[in-house]
Amino acid sequence: MNNCHSGEYHKTRSQSNHSIFHPIVIIWVLLISIVLFPATLLGQKVVPSTQGTVKDPFGEFVNLSTKITEMPYQKGLKGSGYLYEDWMLADVVMAKDRKVFRDLMVKVDVRHNLLEIQYNDEIKLLNAGQALSFTVKSEQDTFLTRNALNPDFPDGFFQVLYNGETALLNHYMTDIKPANYNVALDVGNKDDEIIIVNQYYFIFQGVLLPVENTRKKLIKQFDSNDQIIDYIRDRKINPKNEEDLVNLATYINTI
Repeated sequence: MNNCHSGEYHKTRSQSNHSIFHPIVIIWVLLISIVLFPATLLGQKVVPSTQGTVKDPFGEFVNLSTKITEMPYQKGLKGSGYLYEDWMLADVVMAKDRKVFRDLMVKVDVRHNLLEIQYNDEIKLLNAGQALSFTVKSEQDTFLTRNALNPDFPDGFFQVLYNGETALLNHYMTDIKPANYNVALDVGNKDDEIIIVNQYYFIFQGVLLPVENTRKKLIKQFDSNDQIIDYIRDRKINPKNEEDLVNLATYINTI
């Protein structure tokens, strides 16, 4: 009877071992799986690397645990280097032979110092060095190149704002305004932007005189002429204001 009970005891103990330890083994396997493969269970993607860290196409360093949630924003370039967005009717004078081409449809690219011209159903490109001058007829805006002024002057297009013995010109250029987007505040511009920059010049006593950007510096440019200095001070001439500069050029031509 003891043997019988002993057999039953061993059988019962064996069954008990299966019922107690087997579930524990399963639980440990699951726990190890969760620790070793969290990304798989949570549905997250990882960036594979054979070197520990790699550099992604957008310039950021990533490693095996890096989460990829969305593609980084690709900064672009907005704005335009065109002085007029539309095609404009113009008369163009060539520098080489002074030949005049009338009633051409043009676009003025001050970023690359080019005239785009519709000619015989094609778009022709004329750089500033090939032109002497042109006039946008609808606006009555006249532009000169250094071919009409002085070979030592900057390249590009100079708009004539006032024509006289002392003349006022506006030389157009472009600059890039960098993006300033703040992710935390969700404000600012995400893209760089092309902006058109005005550099004003006087042709004063035969010299191309770049207009300084403060009144104090502007006065120093005319420190030999008390009448001009008094006019600048009395009228509070703002050298960044085109109308003020036209008034100053007009006054200089009266004295």
